Amino acid sequence: MNDKKDSYHKDNLHQTLLEAATQLLEEKGSSEFSLRELARVAGVSHTAPYRHFKDKSALLRGIAQQGFDELHDAMQAARQSHEDVEQQLVEAGVSYVLQTVSYPERTRLMFSGMLEIDPDDDVFIQSCCSAYDVLRLIIQTGIDQSIFKGDLDSITLAAWSSVHGMSMLNTMGVNLDIKNEDDLKQRARLLAKQVINGFK
Repeated sequence: MNDKKDSYHKDNLHQTLLEAATQLLEEKGSSEFSLRELARVAGVSHTAPYRHFKDKSALLRGIAQQGFDELHDAMQAARQSHEDVEQQLVEAGVSYVLQTVSYPERTRLMFSGMLEIDPDDDVFIQSCCSAYDVLRLIIQTGIDQSIFKGDLDSITLAAWSSVHGMSMLNTMGVNLDIKNEDDLKQRARLLAKQVINGFK
């Protein structure tokens, strides 16, 4: 047995399957693939995915949860990147857009409303909210410092909706005249700054 397959007997099998499933999702442009196909792409036995995901719905939730966790990490890194709260908010917006457009199909899955969610799955639900909670912390700091004026929930919703809207337009293929990643960052920063101006 080769080293690659040996590694699948260790703790990273779950992550390996998620990465292979995300790859399939992005390549196919839909979630129409089987767990058997996932096993083939991951290079494991056809029964291996079932030891980590009881069914296709559980796998899709796993893909989405990883997306939410990565989005949280990107937003948290933006929050910690500057002392200035306005710059934190700008970088959070840029991070959000970059993270979501990098995985357009996963982003659609995350926000489609089509996932079968167990209301008792506290870990998944917390992951879904974690990036939004980081945004709230940034904005609450701005309110505390008298930089932003208004209601916390209203400002947070406006900020989130703006960058999310840009992300979804981009992933849907709407022509935003964005040619490369630098264009995307510049457009996201401009949008974030315009949104901030409305909070002052």
